[in-house]
Amino acid sequence: MKSLSWKIFFGFLLVIFTFTGLIMFFSYKTIKQYYVAIAIKNLQTYNDIISSNIIEFYDKNQLNELRAFLIDIGSKTQTRITIIDSKGNVVSDSDINPQLIDNLSSKIDVEPLISGSEISYYYLDQSILHVSSRVNISPDDFIILRVGIFFSEIINISKILRSEILLIAIFIIIFAIVFVLSFSYKVIKPISELTRASRKVALGDFDNKVFIPGNDEISHLARNFNQMTEKLKDYFVLAESQQDQYLTLISSLQAGLIVLDKQGKIVIHNKSFENICKTNIVKGRFVWELIPPIEFGDLIKAVVKKKKHITKEIEFHNLIFICSANYIESKSEVVVLFHDITSIKKLENVKRDFVVNVTHELRTPLTAIKGFIETLEDDIGSGQDITPYIEIIKRHTERLISIVQDLLTLSEVEQKTSHIQLSKANISTLFDSMIRVFEQKINTKGIKLITEIEEGLPEVIIDPFRIEQVLINLIDNAIKYTDSGYVKITACRNDGFLVLKVEDTGLGIPKEHHNRLFERFYTVDRSRSRKVGGTGLGLSIVKHIILLHEGDISIESDAGRGTKFIIQIPQKEFVIKGKL
Repeated sequence: MKSLSWKIFFGFLLVIFTFTGLIMFFSYKTIKQYYVAIAIKNLQTYNDIISSNIIEFYDKNQLNELRAFLIDIGSKTQTRITIIDSKGNVVSDSDINPQLIDNLSSKIDVEPLISGSEISYYYLDQSILHVSSRVNISPDDFIILRVGIFFSEIINISKILRSEILLIAIFIIIFAIVFVLSFSYKVIKPISELTRASRKVALGDFDNKVFIPGNDEISHLARNFNQMTEKLKDYFVLAESQQDQYLTLISSLQAGLIVLDKQGKIVIHNKSFENICKTNIVKGRFVWELIPPIEFGDLIKAVVKKKKHITKEIEFHNLIFICSANYIESKSEVVVLFHDITSIKKLENVKRDFVVNVTHELRTPLTAIKGFIETLEDDIGSGQDITPYIEIIKRHTERLISIVQDLLTLSEVEQKTSHIQLSKANISTLFDSMIRVFEQKINTKGIKLITEIEEGLPEVIIDPFRIEQVLINLIDNAIKYTDSGYVKITACRNDGFLVLKVEDTGLGIPKEHHNRLFERFYTVDRSRSRKVGGTGLGLSIVKHIILLHEGDISIESDAGRGTKFIIQIPQKEFVIKGKL
């Protein structure tokens, strides 16, 4: 793209060349015509002078002397003089022998004179100019006097003149170029400064100013520009402040937010929405690419159609949202807020399941106890042995006590204000305690309880009582669901963590149950769990105790392949000793 200065320069240059060319053309043409007119006038004068002398030669019949006269005059005046009779024959010529010249009666300048004209002019290929006249030598006879000049003389003079005009034109053009450059620079310089300043303003530099002296339009423009940048600066500061507040507000929203245009493309969104969609490539995309459920599309269509606020519950990406959509009529846009209620829904489900499970778990032993008490009332005077009934009542009572105790324990460890009593503990002592607790059950089932502790494992920082609860729950479950083989508990260190493992060769747990295994009252096989005395709360208690230790618990198991629970509890002591 050419700059404005070059446009002005080449524009002026074109005008200068055009006018200079026109001046040269018309000057050359005018001067040439002037010289031709002078030549014609001179030839007419020569013609008049020569014609008066020719009559004398004819009167005296001195034709030879006439030719000598013509040669002399032609030489002096640099002209060619020819005398032609009334038949068109050349009588005499100052340059060529008349006998060598053909009849000229048909020539363009001779024919009119033979026909009666007094004078004629003739150009021959722009090389010679003739002025011919009719001269009466007697009442009945006449001759034609032709005086000519070679046009090359005029052309030579014209060439010299043209060269001089061209030289003058070159000087004029050079002067004009210098003037135009100077003028364009003077005009363009302030415009360039304004351009440079406006470019900086476009890049955000509102402190840039332009100072152009004078009182013309450009200096006024510069002053107006400076005032405009000051106002723009104030507006941008205000806009940035409002934008910062706006962005802070949007980014601080826990709910996902999007703004959709007429086509359904996302024009504004916040970080929470990116987290919902699990992608940061959001802006400019169609909303249905990211939120495919048909219910959401119906929600947007309804909002646009009714132009009012609508709220709807929508599920996608395994999450449940309350979508609140509103139509912005001034911009024909739709604003949507996504409130994640997944945890609330899960809590509602957990509460519902909890009530159902507690009711069921309490009703079963209570119904059994009530039934056997009624039986005892009927049989107490009959002399029958009531010991089996008492045993059943005792077992169900113990189950009720276990459920209540586990509920109290779970409630205690789930409280946000719950604390653990950390102290140094010896894993070997803890494992020995487990052997004593489960010795009878192990012997009764005919399986082995194996303990394995990493050599040199130091004392660990844990809540011994709570970790003992964890191990009791896990080992008890392992023994209940292992009919042959062994139950193995191990302890070791791994990257600053205490790792405890409880492994068995029992029935195993299918993978589809792993995600819900630590929920309250959740059991893989409810009938077997009730048969072996499980409450369905043990693993939930285990998980919460490990979370109180800021640890993690995971499971490796599959149907028929046994089960392994892996517990990791962070130990700063391990890290410190590793550094030392």
